[in-house]
Amino acid sequence: MKINDMQSKLADVLYQECLLHVEKLKIDLKEYTVFSYTFYCSSGCEDIGAAACTREYLDRHGKEKYAPPLWFSEVNACEWDYINKHYNLFGKSGEYVEKIHYLIDNEPEDGEEEIEEVDLDEFTVEELSQFTYDFFSAVMIKVQERLLQDGILSAAPFEESLLLGIQFSDPSEEAERAVKRASKQLNNEKWHRKIVSNYNAVYTHL
Repeated sequence: MKINDMQSKLADVLYQECLLHVEKLKIDLKEYTVFSYTFYCSSGCEDIGAAACTREYLDRHGKEKYAPPLWFSEVNACEWDYINKHYNLFGKSGEYVEKIHYLIDNEPEDGEEEIEEVDLDEFTVEELSQFTYDFFSAVMIKVQERLLQDGILSAAPFEESLLLGIQFSDPSEEAERAVKRASKQLNNEKWHRKIVSNYNAVYTHL
């Protein structure tokens, strides 16, 4: 299978699932102001869902006794209030993501499908990991660009300046690069600076 064909198929499925997810979100959060809408992934993009957060929750959360600083909570989905809600809507894409991971991680037997254009057997572990993040992040960026172009995220309860991109539950170095790359392509300068500054600040405080 060609890489572009695989990515296009997954993007089409994810887009349709996001349409359903956004409709659910609009019902659930109709009384609130949503400032973020991102994909939310496990390590290696083995699972892909969605995450969002409201201004109202962020304000309440920031007043809790042991809450992290606002700059962290604002751009890290692990602190948000709408994480992987209605995850069942992403079932079809989840099946295809699982199939793609199988093709990436396993040497094909006779007659089995395989990824064309690259010889994954020649990749180091690090190169294979980077290929995986690059593959899935390109798909997620494409889907969010389409959501923007179609005006799906332009009406209430979404803010006009919406934080977009990809978030990970436990980001590795490859995941961090994917987050920054998606942010640069999807977000305005203000949000992108916050994403980049977040990682710089986290490393400073380690």
